[in-house]
Amino acid sequence: MAPMLWKGQVTLGRMLQANAAVASLRAAAEAAFGDLLGNISEPVIPRLLALDTAMDSRIADIARIDVDRALQVPREIETGNAIDTLSERLASLTLQLSRLRSDVTDAGIYIDPELGLARIEAVARIDGSISEVVVLVDALRNEISLRATYDEVYEVVTAAQLDPTTLPVITELLGRLSEAELAVSGLLGAITAKADTLVLDGVSLRVTEAEAAIDSLEEQIVLRVETTTFDALEERVGSAEVTLGTIDAPSIGFAVQDARAAALAEDELSSLTLQQMMQTIRDRQVAQADVASARQDLTALVTEDREAIATLRTDLGAAVAGSAALVTAERSARATETGALAQAIDDVSVSVSGLSGAITEINRIEADSASAAARALRQLQLDLGLVSDDIAAQAGVVTALTGRVEDTEDGLEAEVRDSSVMRVAIGEAEDEQASGDLRALLADIDGRGALNRGLADLRTDAWVLIEEGRQAVAGVRQEITVALGSATALIDAERVARTAADQAEAADRLALRADLGTTAAALVAEQLVRAGADEALATRAASLETAVNDPDTGLAATLAKANIVEEAITTPTTGLAARTTTLETAVNDPATGLAATLAKANTAEEAIVTPTTGLAARTTTLETAVNDPETGLAATQATASTVELALTHPTTGLAATQTKVSNVEQAITNPTTGLATRTNTLEATVNYPETGLAATQTKASTVEEAITTPGTGLAARTNRPCGAHHHAGNGGQ
Repeated sequence: MAPMLWKGQVTLGRMLQANAAVASLRAAAEAAFGDLLGNISEPVIPRLLALDTAMDSRIADIARIDVDRALQVPREIETGNAIDTLSERLASLTLQLSRLRSDVTDAGIYIDPELGLARIEAVARIDGSISEVVVLVDALRNEISLRATYDEVYEVVTAAQLDPTTLPVITELLGRLSEAELAVSGLLGAITAKADTLVLDGVSLRVTEAEAAIDSLEEQIVLRVETTTFDALEERVGSAEVTLGTIDAPSIGFAVQDARAAALAEDELSSLTLQQMMQTIRDRQVAQADVASARQDLTALVTEDREAIATLRTDLGAAVAGSAALVTAERSARATETGALAQAIDDVSVSVSGLSGAITEINRIEADSASAAARALRQLQLDLGLVSDDIAAQAGVVTALTGRVEDTEDGLEAEVRDSSVMRVAIGEAEDEQASGDLRALLADIDGRGALNRGLADLRTDAWVLIEEGRQAVAGVRQEITVALGSATALIDAERVARTAADQAEAADRLALRADLGTTAAALVAEQLVRAGADEALATRAASLETAVNDPDTGLAATLAKANIVEEAITTPTTGLAARTTTLETAVNDPATGLAATLAKANTAEEAIVTPTTGLAARTTTLETAVNDPETGLAATQATASTVELALTHPTTGLAATQTKVSNVEQAITNPTTGLATRTNTLEATVNYPETGLAATQTKASTVEEAITTPGTGLAARTNRPCGAHHHAGNGGQ
């Protein structure tokens, strides 16, 4: 009976036959055309396009940090409050001058019991100065207020009782106007202290305002000082402020600022009166100011959800004309019942006449018991820019160092990764060639226009990773890309080492490519070593590809060779196509071809899978019998082993028993001392007529009778009474 074949065996046989046929045809072609077929079996251009795809960037851009640089908004100097204070003080001075016509001193007290009001007031005008003090007690408003005013102006003004606002600002007007005010309100739970001074020195006009406010309802304390100066050349505002509050969260804020703006129409300012100057300042468009600013805010908060937050932010800025320098630092700490986060952000930036630069750094670490993970990030980014005649140069670096430890469903994991992206570019100012994937831009023919002036990119990614009980991995990958017009050069390098429970491997890959549009060259090399439980592998591969418009070896020459090969393939009788047709005919033969072979395979398969009588069913039945726990092969082998052990036992086994039987047999059959001889002798002795067992039994019966005969027997005679016997003896004497 012929052996039955599985369907897989039949298919494998067909594959081997087909491979043999193809190998035969290939060998014939190679023999006919030599190295030509091997050189062009895969066209050059598709190979280079495939290399483009293989060298796509595998290192993604790093997400950048966004920082709020507040001083980059338009810088406008604010003088409205100073002008309002100046107008108010001068109006008060004009009123006082009209009321007081000579040196006078006066004081008075006014009380209104019905309104619950008391007022104490004192006023004096002596030698060009006016002084006034007012104390007001208001029960209905639950308020106490105190105000002290002191006005001192040039004596010519006071003597003539002129309106000071009608005099020229420069050289004509001298003096000082001061006011201090204190308000205490029980109703509002607030204390406000204000003081302002207006100084006119013939060259400049300076307004200083100081304020301290305590507000228990708003849970806030504010301290503020501001000085505004006007002169023929500029306006200047300097301020300092401290704010303490708890209404939203306990917080402290510090802010200082100094700003200067050039005065407009300075050649006319000296001829303006004070009133005209104030109106001019109100109406004119404010020029951009030069600013120096510093601010710091501290906040601490614990929420109802048991979240504790503390923040500290510092902002420093300086700006003059088109130049600006900024420093921002932010610190924050946050903790919940299951997690904690600490973060620090630092940013410095400058901008000067088309030049710009910034460095930003973030350090963050967080831990979360709910997800059983801890993560850390340290990121640094550097940006420089230059715009000149609609041409922009950009240079940037982003580095990120991250780490994590985590308890996952599959076990503990630990990872550290160090990534960086460095890029420089020169191009049209409106283009954003320094962002996105440079290699994607290279693949875009239209996008290559952005590369006319140059673009370079260097990316690095290094990592180490351990997954508990599963694998340990360490690797470094680097991509270098440079482009200038139609010329590009690319380098990819990768090294990875990996171990698992039953395998270890290390790989090293290098890919190079240079492209000038009309010419291109590429080199790919790879080395790999691997060790497993039952195998070890080491491979080293390299491929070199070039495409050059050389008249002998370039694309045209290659196409000519391809035409020769095509002709060799399509020749009617001996060509590869004709021989392939012959092979196809053999494969399609109705008796021996692939279909017939497949039919035979189906028949064999049917014989195998038929229920009850098929080989599979019979094999299953046999397997069941063999595997029966009581009568199967294993049970039979166990019984046989027991029997074998009993038979081969050195003391009680078959060999020992046979030895014992031989010894017994010898003891029985020995002619002199054997049991049989001794038994025969004993039998003769027992059967001897005179002394044998029968004679002895007869003698024993006679003795028994002599002993047991009544009256005369030995027993009877022995049993007679002793007294009678003794008496008879005595009588005889």
